[in-house]
Amino acid sequence: MPLKMTRLRLMFVRMSLASAIAIVAVAPSSSQAPTSPFDPIVEVLRQELQDTRTPGAAIALVEGERMVFATSVGVADVETGAPVRPEMLFRLGSTTKMFTATALVTLAEEGKVALDAPIGAVLTGLDPAIARLTPNLLLSHTAGLRDDAVMFGRHDDDALAAGIRAMNKTAFFTDPGAIYSYANPGFWIAGLVVEHIAGKPYADAMVERVFTPLGMTRSTFRPTMAMTFPLSQGHDASPAKVPSVIRPAADNVANWPAGSMFSTVHDLSRFVIAFMNEGRIDGRTVLSPRVIATISTPHASVPGGDSSYGYGLTLTERHGGATRGARWIAIGIRVDHHDGAGPACRRHRPREQDGIGTAEDCRARAGTPPRPAREQFGRLIRAWEWGHESRRREPVGWPLRSGR
Repeated sequence: MPLKMTRLRLMFVRMSLASAIAIVAVAPSSSQAPTSPFDPIVEVLRQELQDTRTPGAAIALVEGERMVFATSVGVADVETGAPVRPEMLFRLGSTTKMFTATALVTLAEEGKVALDAPIGAVLTGLDPAIARLTPNLLLSHTAGLRDDAVMFGRHDDDALAAGIRAMNKTAFFTDPGAIYSYANPGFWIAGLVVEHIAGKPYADAMVERVFTPLGMTRSTFRPTMAMTFPLSQGHDASPAKVPSVIRPAADNVANWPAGSMFSTVHDLSRFVIAFMNEGRIDGRTVLSPRVIATISTPHASVPGGDSSYGYGLTLTERHGGATRGARWIAIGIRVDHHDGAGPACRRHRPREQDGIGTAEDCRARAGTPPRPAREQFGRLIRAWEWGHESRRREPVGWPLRSGR
């Protein structure tokens, strides 16, 4: 009987809150698990928090079609000492991008927008330079747009459309399609396309098109909704200084599609389960397998490394070691610690790698950047392997998917 290869997916999200949230997904096994297979992972998490002075974290383990483990470590607020709980909301930063991409690609699968057609075909009132862009260019960071992250701005639903319709040719630094260059504004524009086609504000469209079908009951873009649930505070933190709560919390509706989603490990686990199982969760298909295939297909090469970019996901090949030459697809992101709403990635810097498969410098604005995401992933993988060494009977590929 030929050996059947299984695959494991790991998702690690370093939050802009200077807290961390992680989803680890593994291939199912038919053997009996050790008494405490999760202890090594929790210990790795505790050590990571100590090394980086991260106040707290939540972690969940997904195996097959279910979440089999969830826990939390540390505090959600260094001033009150309130502990992190697995059901607690974190602000995700740029992990938001893979959800915006999921919504837009879903609309494309329904025939409501074409990924390779200019968005001016469905959106009016745009500057001609913006109208010529396609969803493919926007979602793959190849639109030629300058990067930006405006952390404070308007709080009303009209802000997104107003911001995009004010953009013109000065938003570009090169011709569309010329090169991969990480740019938040591309996802702002993609979010407006979702909003327009759905016929409702972006935040409500995401609830209808993504969160509700997946059963992500606490996920939201609205701070006034997030604050009604247990919520981790944003912290300014680095290994060089004591963490402190950030005030005021950043918010700008015009930037929401690129990095302002609130979610929990429970909700993120549901997305991972659907992603691992061709869009199925709870016995039904909630995402088209074609949507998953489209967002995880390479659409652009990332300069300075061996990575490529899908739609909201960094993709990279890893060989040797535990992978046995299998494909790794990065899920997860490291964003800065200086405030609670988004990354400090300001420009593409192919001269250095910081994180899984990216060529960007995403340092916190103050202090030393946290441990590279690649090392964090490796430590979690080794911890899981150690806990499951007695029951592993075949080589396993570990595809990793990243929300950068």
